[in-house]
Amino acid sequence: MNYLLGIDLGTSSVKIVLVNVEGKIIAASSQGYRTYSPHPGWAEQEPEEWWKATVRAINRVINQTHIDLEQIRGVGLSGQTHGAVILDKNLIPLRKAIIWMDKRSISQVHWLKERMGGRLHRVTGLPVSCGFMAPSLLWIRENQPSLWKRIYKVLLPKDYLRLKLTGIAASDVTDAGGTLLLDTAKRRWSREVIDELNIPYTFFPPVYESLEITGEVTKKSAKEISLREKTPVVAGGADQVMAAIGNGVVTKARIASSIGTGALLTTCIDYPIIKPDRALHTIPHALPGKWILMGAILSGGSCLNWFFNQVIVEAKISSQSNFGQFPS
Repeated sequence: MNYLLGIDLGTSSVKIVLVNVEGKIIAASSQGYRTYSPHPGWAEQEPEEWWKATVRAINRVINQTHIDLEQIRGVGLSGQTHGAVILDKNLIPLRKAIIWMDKRSISQVHWLKERMGGRLHRVTGLPVSCGFMAPSLLWIRENQPSLWKRIYKVLLPKDYLRLKLTGIAASDVTDAGGTLLLDTAKRRWSREVIDELNIPYTFFPPVYESLEITGEVTKKSAKEISLREKTPVVAGGADQVMAAIGNGVVTKARIASSIGTGALLTTCIDYPIIKPDRALHTIPHALPGKWILMGAILSGGSCLNWFFNQVIVEAKISSQSNFGQFPS
Protein backbone atom coordinates (compact mmCIF):
# COMPACT_ATOMS: atom_id res chain seq x y z
CA MET A 1 0.00 0.00 0.00
CA ASN A 2 1.24 3.49 -0.88
CA TYR A 3 0.52 6.65 1.11
CA LEU A 4 0.58 10.44 0.79
CA LEU A 5 1.36 12.95 3.54
CA GLY A 6 -0.44 16.29 3.77
CA ILE A 7 0.83 19.30 5.72
CA ASP A 8 -1.50 22.23 6.44
CA LEU A 9 0.08 25.25 8.14
CA GLY A 10 -2.90 26.91 9.81
CA THR A 11 -3.08 30.11 11.82
CA SER A 12 -3.09 28.40 15.22
CA SER A 13 -1.58 24.98 14.46
CA VAL A 14 -0.07 22.73 11.83
CA LYS A 15 -2.15 19.72 10.83
CA ILE A 16 -0.65 16.53 9.43
CA VAL A 17 -2.67 13.82 7.70
CA LEU A 18 -1.54 10.50 6.26
CA VAL A 19 -3.86 9.05 3.61
CA ASN A 20 -3.72 6.06 1.33
CA VAL A 21 -3.95 6.50 -2.43
CA GLU A 22 -7.72 6.02 -2.25
CA GLY A 23 -8.04 9.02 0.07
CA LYS A 24 -8.75 7.12 3.29
CA ILE A 25 -7.31 8.82 6.39
CA ILE A 26 -4.84 6.52 8.13
CA ALA A 27 -3.58 8.88 10.84
CA ALA A 28 -3.61 12.57 11.74
CA SER A 29 -2.01 14.92 14.25
CA SER A 30 -1.65 18.62 14.99
CA GLN A 31 0.71 20.85 16.91
CA GLY A 32 0.11 24.45 17.95
CA TYR A 33 2.31 27.55 18.05
CA ARG A 34 2.03 31.12 19.25
CA THR A 35 0.83 34.29 17.57
CA TYR A 36 2.69 37.34 18.86
CA SER A 37 1.06 40.77 19.11
CA PRO A 38 3.68 43.23 20.40
CA HIS A 39 1.43 46.17 19.49
CA PRO A 40 -2.35 46.52 18.99
CA GLY A 41 -3.35 45.18 15.59
CA TRP A 42 -0.07 43.38 14.99
CA ALA A 43 0.06 39.62 14.34
CA GLU A 44 3.36 37.79 13.92
CA GLN A 45 4.55 34.19 14.07
CA GLU A 46 7.98 32.64 14.37
CA PRO A 47 8.86 30.55 11.28
CA GLU A 48 11.12 28.21 13.23
CA GLU A 49 8.22 27.46 15.58
CA TRP A 50 6.23 26.36 12.51
CA TRP A 51 9.02 23.97 11.57
CA LYS A 52 9.45 22.53 15.06
CA ALA A 53 5.70 21.98 15.32
CA THR A 54 5.69 20.29 11.90
CA VAL A 55 8.53 17.96 12.89
CA ARG A 56 6.73 16.93 16.07
CA ALA A 57 3.40 16.36 14.34
CA ILE A 58 4.88 14.33 11.46
CA ASN A 59 6.91 12.16 13.81
CA ARG A 60 3.78 11.55 15.89
CA VAL A 61 1.83 10.39 12.83
CA ILE A 62 4.58 8.04 11.68
CA ASN A 63 5.02 6.62 15.17
CA GLN A 64 1.27 5.92 15.32
CA THR A 65 1.30 3.86 12.15
CA HIS A 66 4.75 2.19 12.01
CA ILE A 67 4.57 2.15 8.21
CA ASP A 68 7.55 1.67 5.93
CA LEU A 69 8.77 5.14 4.91
CA GLU A 70 9.31 3.83 1.37
CA GLN A 71 5.52 3.63 1.12
CA ILE A 72 5.09 7.42 1.50
CA ARG A 73 5.17 8.45 -2.15
CA GLY A 74 4.78 12.20 -1.80
CA VAL A 75 4.19 15.24 0.40
CA GLY A 76 1.66 18.01 -0.24
CA LEU A 77 1.52 21.47 1.33
CA SER A 78 -1.29 23.90 2.10
CA GLY A 79 -1.55 26.75 4.54
CA GLN A 80 -2.51 30.21 5.67
CA THR A 81 -2.18 32.80 2.93
CA HIS A 82 -0.96 36.38 2.38
CA GLY A 83 1.82 36.53 5.02
CA ALA A 84 5.45 37.55 4.52
CA VAL A 85 8.56 35.64 5.62
CA ILE A 86 11.70 37.63 4.82
CA LEU A 87 15.02 35.76 4.53
CA ASP A 88 18.69 36.76 4.34
CA LYS A 89 21.22 35.39 1.84
CA ASN A 90 21.62 32.27 4.00
CA LEU A 91 17.83 31.74 3.83
CA ILE A 92 17.48 32.49 7.54
CA PRO A 93 14.44 34.54 8.69
CA LEU A 94 15.33 38.15 9.45
CA ARG A 95 12.30 38.68 11.69
CA LYS A 96 9.04 37.04 12.71
CA ALA A 97 6.60 36.53 9.85
CA ILE A 98 3.89 39.15 9.42
CA ILE A 99 0.74 37.05 8.94
CA TRP A 100 -2.60 37.63 7.21
CA MET A 101 -4.46 39.03 10.24
CA ASP A 102 -1.93 41.83 10.83
CA LYS A 103 -3.35 45.38 10.56
CA ARG A 104 -0.25 47.57 10.87
CA SER A 105 0.01 48.45 7.16
CA ILE A 106 -3.07 50.69 6.91
CA SER A 107 -1.05 53.68 5.65
CA GLN A 108 0.62 51.49 3.02
CA VAL A 109 -2.83 50.28 1.92
CA HIS A 110 -3.97 53.90 1.46
CA TRP A 111 -0.80 54.63 -0.51
CA LEU A 112 -1.36 51.62 -2.76
CA LYS A 113 -4.92 52.71 -3.50
CA GLU A 114 -3.78 56.23 -4.37
CA ARG A 115 -0.80 55.03 -6.39
CA MET A 116 -2.44 52.31 -8.47
CA GLY A 117 -6.20 52.51 -7.86
CA GLY A 118 -8.28 49.94 -9.73
CA ARG A 119 -5.29 49.00 -11.88
CA LEU A 120 -3.88 46.90 -9.03
CA HIS A 121 -7.13 44.95 -8.72
CA ARG A 122 -7.34 44.45 -12.48
CA VAL A 123 -3.87 42.88 -12.56
CA THR A 124 -3.91 40.89 -9.32
CA GLY A 125 -7.62 40.08 -9.03
CA LEU A 126 -7.67 41.29 -5.42
CA PRO A 127 -8.96 44.25 -3.43
CA VAL A 128 -6.24 46.02 -1.43
CA SER A 129 -6.20 45.18 2.26
CA CYS A 130 -3.90 44.93 5.27
CA GLY A 131 -2.26 41.56 5.80
CA PHE A 132 -1.44 40.94 2.16
CA MET A 133 2.24 40.47 1.38
CA ALA A 134 2.60 43.66 -0.70
CA PRO A 135 1.59 46.22 1.98
CA SER A 136 3.46 44.23 4.64
CA LEU A 137 6.66 44.48 2.58
CA LEU A 138 6.12 48.20 2.08
CA TRP A 139 5.73 48.56 5.86
CA ILE A 140 9.05 46.77 6.44
CA ARG A 141 10.78 48.99 3.89
CA GLU A 142 9.50 52.15 5.56
CA ASN A 143 9.88 51.13 9.18
CA GLN A 144 12.74 48.60 9.28
CA PRO A 145 15.13 49.79 6.54
CA SER A 146 18.13 47.97 7.99
CA LEU A 147 16.28 44.66 7.62
CA TRP A 148 15.02 45.62 4.17
CA LYS A 149 18.59 46.01 2.91
CA ARG A 150 19.37 42.44 4.00
CA ILE A 151 16.41 40.74 2.30
CA TYR A 152 17.40 38.06 -0.20
CA LYS A 153 14.13 36.15 -0.59
CA VAL A 154 10.51 36.56 0.48
CA LEU A 155 8.32 33.50 1.06
CA LEU A 156 4.73 32.78 1.96
CA PRO A 157 4.23 30.90 5.25
CA LYS A 158 3.75 27.35 3.93
CA ASP A 159 6.66 27.84 1.55
CA TYR A 160 9.00 28.24 4.51
CA LEU A 161 8.15 24.62 5.35
CA ARG A 162 8.95 23.70 1.73
CA LEU A 163 12.32 25.40 2.12
CA LYS A 164 13.05 23.42 5.29
CA LEU A 165 11.95 20.15 3.67
CA THR A 166 13.67 20.53 0.30
CA GLY A 167 16.20 23.36 0.59
CA ILE A 168 14.40 25.06 -2.32
CA ALA A 169 12.65 28.44 -2.29
CA ALA A 170 9.49 28.10 -4.38
CA SER A 171 5.76 28.82 -4.31
CA ASP A 172 2.59 27.91 -6.18
CA VAL A 173 0.17 29.99 -8.25
CA THR A 174 -2.75 29.79 -5.79
CA ASP A 175 -0.81 31.07 -2.77
CA ALA A 176 1.16 33.62 -4.79
CA GLY A 177 -2.23 34.74 -6.09
CA GLY A 178 -2.99 36.11 -2.62
CA THR A 179 -0.02 38.47 -2.35
CA LEU A 180 -1.18 41.45 -4.48
CA LEU A 181 1.95 40.81 -6.57
CA LEU A 182 0.84 38.08 -9.01
CA ASP A 183 -0.65 38.68 -12.45
CA THR A 184 -3.63 36.39 -11.90
CA ALA A 185 -4.51 36.01 -15.59
CA LYS A 186 -0.94 35.12 -16.62
CA ARG A 187 -0.31 33.08 -13.43
CA ARG A 188 3.11 34.62 -12.83
CA TRP A 189 4.64 37.43 -10.80
CA SER A 190 3.56 40.81 -12.15
CA ARG A 191 6.59 42.71 -13.34
CA GLU A 192 4.32 45.75 -13.76
CA VAL A 193 3.20 45.81 -10.12
CA ILE A 194 6.56 44.84 -8.61
CA ASP A 195 8.39 47.51 -10.63
CA GLU A 196 5.72 50.10 -9.76
CA LEU A 197 6.27 49.40 -6.06
CA ASN A 198 10.07 49.50 -6.53
CA ILE A 199 10.55 46.06 -4.98
CA PRO A 200 13.42 43.92 -6.33
CA TYR A 201 11.98 41.23 -8.60
CA THR A 202 14.65 38.81 -7.35
CA PHE A 203 12.98 38.71 -3.92
CA PHE A 204 10.34 36.34 -5.27
CA PRO A 205 10.81 32.60 -5.86
CA PRO A 206 9.62 30.71 -8.94
CA VAL A 207 5.93 29.77 -8.92
CA TYR A 208 4.59 26.39 -9.97
CA GLU A 209 1.22 24.90 -10.72
CA SER A 210 -0.12 23.14 -7.63
CA LEU A 211 0.35 19.61 -8.98
CA GLU A 212 3.99 20.09 -9.99
CA ILE A 213 6.85 18.61 -7.97
CA THR A 214 9.02 21.43 -6.58
CA GLY A 215 11.72 19.39 -4.84
CA GLU A 216 12.57 16.40 -2.69
CA VAL A 217 13.12 15.87 1.03
CA THR A 218 16.79 16.52 1.74
CA LYS A 219 19.15 14.31 3.72
CA LYS A 220 19.31 17.00 6.41
CA SER A 221 15.54 17.28 6.91
CA ALA A 222 15.10 13.50 6.69
CA LYS A 223 17.24 13.23 9.81
CA GLU A 224 14.82 15.50 11.70
CA ILE A 225 11.54 14.08 10.51
CA SER A 226 10.23 10.61 9.84
CA LEU A 227 10.37 10.89 6.05
CA ARG A 228 12.55 9.19 3.49
CA GLU A 229 15.23 11.24 1.75
CA LYS A 230 14.20 12.16 -1.82
CA THR A 231 10.47 11.89 -1.09
CA PRO A 232 8.83 14.23 -3.67
CA VAL A 233 7.23 17.46 -2.41
CA VAL A 234 4.57 19.02 -4.64
CA ALA A 235 3.74 22.71 -4.92
CA GLY A 236 0.40 22.46 -3.10
CA GLY A 237 -1.65 25.56 -2.53
CA ALA A 238 -3.51 28.12 -0.44
CA ASP A 239 -5.75 26.69 2.28
CA GLN A 240 -9.05 27.92 0.84
CA VAL A 241 -8.20 26.64 -2.63
CA MET A 242 -7.30 23.24 -1.23
CA ALA A 243 -10.57 23.28 0.72
CA ALA A 244 -12.42 24.08 -2.50
CA ILE A 245 -10.99 20.96 -4.12
CA GLY A 246 -11.96 18.94 -1.06
CA ASN A 247 -15.51 20.27 -1.48
CA GLY A 248 -15.58 19.30 -5.14
CA VAL A 249 -15.38 22.87 -6.48
CA VAL A 250 -13.72 21.86 -9.73
CA THR A 251 -16.47 22.93 -12.15
CA LYS A 252 -18.74 25.97 -12.52
CA ALA A 253 -21.65 23.93 -11.17
CA ARG A 254 -20.25 23.85 -7.62
CA ILE A 255 -20.16 26.55 -4.91
CA ALA A 256 -18.67 26.00 -1.46
CA SER A 257 -19.44 27.94 1.72
CA SER A 258 -16.87 28.08 4.50
CA ILE A 259 -17.93 29.72 7.76
CA GLY A 260 -15.56 30.29 10.63
CA THR A 261 -15.03 33.62 12.32
CA GLY A 262 -15.40 35.03 8.83
CA ALA A 263 -17.22 33.53 5.86
CA LEU A 264 -16.25 32.64 2.30
CA LEU A 265 -18.08 31.62 -0.85
CA THR A 266 -15.93 30.03 -3.56
CA THR A 267 -16.65 28.78 -7.05
CA CYS A 268 -14.64 27.60 -10.04
CA ILE A 269 -14.41 29.68 -13.23
CA ASP A 270 -12.81 29.00 -16.62
CA TYR A 271 -11.30 32.47 -17.03
CA PRO A 272 -10.43 35.29 -14.61
CA ILE A 273 -13.39 37.55 -13.79
CA ILE A 274 -12.08 40.85 -12.45
CA LYS A 275 -14.62 43.17 -10.80
CA PRO A 276 -12.82 45.97 -8.89
CA ASP A 277 -16.15 47.59 -7.97
CA ARG A 278 -17.42 44.42 -6.25
CA ALA A 279 -14.40 43.57 -4.05
CA LEU A 280 -14.34 39.95 -5.23
CA HIS A 281 -11.16 37.89 -5.08
CA THR A 282 -9.99 36.12 -8.25
CA ILE A 283 -6.99 33.82 -7.88
CA PRO A 284 -5.61 30.87 -9.83
CA HIS A 285 -7.21 27.50 -9.07
CA ALA A 286 -5.05 24.49 -8.23
CA LEU A 287 -6.32 23.05 -11.52
CA PRO A 288 -4.30 24.45 -14.45
CA GLY A 289 -6.36 26.72 -16.69
CA LYS A 290 -9.00 27.44 -14.06
CA TRP A 291 -9.51 30.15 -11.43
CA ILE A 292 -11.26 30.56 -8.09
CA LEU A 293 -13.80 33.37 -7.64
CA MET A 294 -14.23 34.18 -3.97
CA GLY A 295 -16.39 36.46 -1.88
CA ALA A 296 -15.39 37.06 1.73
CA ILE A 297 -16.70 38.82 4.84
CA LEU A 298 -15.08 39.04 8.27
CA SER A 299 -18.17 38.42 10.40
CA GLY A 300 -19.69 35.12 9.25
CA GLY A 301 -19.51 32.94 12.35
CA SER A 302 -20.07 35.84 14.71
CA CYS A 303 -23.30 36.75 12.86
CA LEU A 304 -24.50 33.15 13.12
CA ASN A 305 -23.71 33.13 16.83
CA TRP A 306 -25.72 36.33 17.27
CA PHE A 307 -28.65 34.90 15.29
CA PHE A 308 -28.61 31.68 17.30
CA ASN A 309 -28.40 33.41 20.69
CA GLN A 310 -30.80 36.25 19.97
CA VAL A 311 -33.36 34.59 17.69
CA ILE A 312 -33.24 30.80 17.91
CA VAL A 313 -32.74 30.57 21.68
CA GLU A 314 -35.32 33.29 22.36
CA ALA A 315 -37.79 31.57 20.03
CA LYS A 316 -37.32 28.26 21.87
CA ILE A 317 -37.86 29.92 25.25
CA SER A 318 -40.94 31.69 23.95
CA SER A 319 -42.40 28.51 22.43
CA GLN A 320 -41.82 26.58 25.66
CA SER A 321 -43.46 29.24 27.82
CA ASN A 322 -46.50 29.27 25.50
CA PHE A 323 -46.76 25.47 25.23
CA GLY A 324 -50.38 24.35 25.10
CA GLN A 325 -51.74 27.83 24.39
CA PHE A 326 -53.49 28.74 21.15
CA PRO A 327 -52.83 32.08 19.52
CA SER A 328 -55.78 34.47 19.67
